[in-house]
Amino acid sequence: MKTIGLLLMGLAIGGATAAAGPVSNEFTYQGQLKLDGRPLTGTADLQFSLYDAASGGSQFGVTVTKANLSITDGLFTVQLDFGASAFSGDARWLQIAVRSPTSVGQYTVMTGRQPLTAAPYALYALAAPGSAGGGGTLDAAYDFGGAGAGRQIVADSGAVNITGAGGLTVSGDVGFGTTSPAFDLHVQRTHSGGVSQPSVTLGARWRNAGIGFDEDDWYYLSVGSGNFADPGTQFIRKTNKALRFGSRDEYDGGVVNYQMTLTGSGNLGIGTETPVAMLHINDNTDLSPTGGGVLVLGSTSSANLVLDGNEIMARNNGSPTSLILNMEGGNVGIGVTPSASARLHVQVPNTDGDSAIYSATYGGGRAGIFESHQSNATPTVTILKNDGPALRVSGEVSATNAATDVPFSVIGGTDASVGGGGFAVLGSTNGSNLVFDNNEIVARTAGLASTLYLNHTGGTVAIGAGGSGSGVGIGTATPKQQLHVTGSYYGLGHMYLHALEGDGASGTAYIQARDDSTTSSINLRLRTKQASTLRDVMTLTASGRVGVGTTSPATLFDVAGTARCDVLQIDAGSDLSEGFTVTGEAQPGMVVAIDPSNPGQLMPSAGAYDRRVAGIVSGAGGISTGMIMGQKGSIADGDHPIALTGRVYCWCDASNGPIQPGDMLTTSDLAGHAMKVTDFDRAHGAVIGKAMTSLESGAGLVLVLVNLQ
Repeated sequence: MKTIGLLLMGLAIGGATAAAGPVSNEFTYQGQLKLDGRPLTGTADLQFSLYDAASGGSQFGVTVTKANLSITDGLFTVQLDFGASAFSGDARWLQIAVRSPTSVGQYTVMTGRQPLTAAPYALYALAAPGSAGGGGTLDAAYDFGGAGAGRQIVADSGAVNITGAGGLTVSGDVGFGTTSPAFDLHVQRTHSGGVSQPSVTLGARWRNAGIGFDEDDWYYLSVGSGNFADPGTQFIRKTNKALRFGSRDEYDGGVVNYQMTLTGSGNLGIGTETPVAMLHINDNTDLSPTGGGVLVLGSTSSANLVLDGNEIMARNNGSPTSLILNMEGGNVGIGVTPSASARLHVQVPNTDGDSAIYSATYGGGRAGIFESHQSNATPTVTILKNDGPALRVSGEVSATNAATDVPFSVIGGTDASVGGGGFAVLGSTNGSNLVFDNNEIVARTAGLASTLYLNHTGGTVAIGAGGSGSGVGIGTATPKQQLHVTGSYYGLGHMYLHALEGDGASGTAYIQARDDSTTSSINLRLRTKQASTLRDVMTLTASGRVGVGTTSPATLFDVAGTARCDVLQIDAGSDLSEGFTVTGEAQPGMVVAIDPSNPGQLMPSAGAYDRRVAGIVSGAGGISTGMIMGQKGSIADGDHPIALTGRVYCWCDASNGPIQPGDMLTTSDLAGHAMKVTDFDRAHGAVIGKAMTSLESGAGLVLVLVNLQ
């Protein structure tokens, strides 16, 4: 893409006096040259030819060659001169050919000739200097017209018109009505007082926009005729630190009417010039379903919200509709600050006799309906009391239409069963529910029997045990806790859970407290039984060990099988190790390598840059092993935890240079030790990890981030 500074060059060429001859035929051309899509930096030979057509046509003037031209980031600037006869006012195109490297091979013609617009035509004058009309430059025109104060060009009479398809471009400040402009565009006009004609008018008569001011420092932006004094003109006026929007009544002698005022403090008034709030609307039009109101939100032909001085109404196309508050979320408060604590929170002042909500009906309707949908598990109505009764009812409350003489009664009903019936049902019959009849409580779920929970979240359940504080005994008349189960099945005390499987066979689960030893040690065991197959699921030993899938856990937590969890956090180690058999002495912190004589085994490292390096014996420096992997009884087993990744302390040798944090480490000639890598070619495949602490001299422990490379 070529970039030509046409206007800049046109202004730069000139400077002739009234008696001077024509300016030079030379003009400046700037461009950017790219090679394979990238800006070229170097040297190139360029040829420039002038034509009278974008393709084909005739060449004008000579071919200009710029040899060994220096180009930086593709940018170049050249001076071109095609002779005095090259530009006659007709269109011209510039053809460019390039050769790079210089002086080698043929020139390559650039695709597409570049059109030359206004700049070169500043090279000749439309009228000769000294003839009528002035010279070909602003200086010549100024000199031709005669000297004036402040380098002004003065027309003797009539308007000065500047025409041309390119318009007028000025570099610098422009002043209208002033000889010393202080801004890019400075318009100054002196007014004699009163509302005046604007200083700037845009548009045509009666469709204008005007900008101006009068003698009282009132600033205007008008729309209409462009004359602020004309009736029917709408305008914006700035006065007394306020911005006013108004019009002149064309039927009332041009009286000013202000429809809207924006004060300096940020208050917006509509219908008032002295707003006292951020938005102040002054109007007394009463609203109705079909019209009126002070503020309307929405279209009057569809759903809209209308407000007047003391009323809010929701309406739809001329008819009242539902008024919805905070439908998508959030609470609504009436008389409560700073926030409501429920979807509708009504609070009255601390005065006697006031009611928060008053509901009354004088026809056949209801005073109120409270409804909770099936998907909502919270209570439909919650009543909180203070000193008085929580609920006061003037008359009896009955769950049926039958009369009652007690505060609350359910009269009538059927026997409760799994499939239906009952006097009272708590919950949905399609889900979990509790049903009562006159002598039974049944828990059920969607027509099936369910579990009945008593004091599920805590507390004591007394069943014929003499009141609160007693426990429930199963197999014992003297329970020691809330639930005490005693049994002697196979001589073991346990809780026995029995159910029939789908095929009718007997299925059993046990929680057993048992003693399998000659000493006093009670284990807790969770067992399941399917037909005749008995499985021990979990065992808790008297020594505090837990076994899953095994009845004799060898560690604090022993799982015989596959375990799965979302996150496993280990707090007593920071490395991942595997168990290996190590030939020779293997102390924590020693570097070990693959033992070529014993498959699957390791040995202490014994040479520098040993590519058989395998890891570091975990456990040195007080940092325990984090995790150990392996398969018992196979070649993938061993007694020494070898850290393959993570952080461990390692015995290091500083004879190859002081070790600093971040240094790559490899094996050393000192057996079982690591050293700093200095020969990176030899270290490929022999890196044990990176140092995280330093060692200036001798041998010692260095914290290493294990990362075999």
